[in-house]
Amino acid sequence: MNLSRRTVFGLTLVAASACLGQRPEGGGRGPGGFGMDPKQMVERQMEQMKDRLKLTADQEKQIKPILEDSAKKMAEARGDFRPGEGPPPQEMMEKMAKSREETNAKITKVLDAGQAEEYKKMEAERRQRGPMGGRKGGGERRQRP
Repeated sequence: MNLSRRTVFGLTLVAASACLGQRPEGGGRGPGGFGMDPKQMVERQMEQMKDRLKLTADQEKQIKPILEDSAKKMAEARGDFRPGEGPPPQEMMEKMAKSREETNAKITKVLDAGQAEEYKKMEAERRQRGPMGGRKGGGERRQRP
């Protein structure tokens, strides 16, 4: 069978679209929270915090439920969002930002002064990387006042 390049390209595009439209098990949407289920996100964050902040066992017990609650709120904020449908992206981003601020405040209360300072650096680095570990071609990131 002799297929033109356009036909092959079109079929490839359709197949890729079908694959990308499927959600991985656990309902995630991609790396950095968009591909991990909330439990995976919490485990990854806990590992990073334990390593970098040298959390005590007591601090781990206090922080894990905070992260679990935050992951649940983030999933809810973006859960029904589809481009062109659902809540406007700005509304979703505002809910997520508010949830992050609340989470950071709760976590900071559990940490000692040195850990809190290091946690602040971790969060600044996360913001610099942007969503999903870094921006790959999109517009500029809005700066907070």
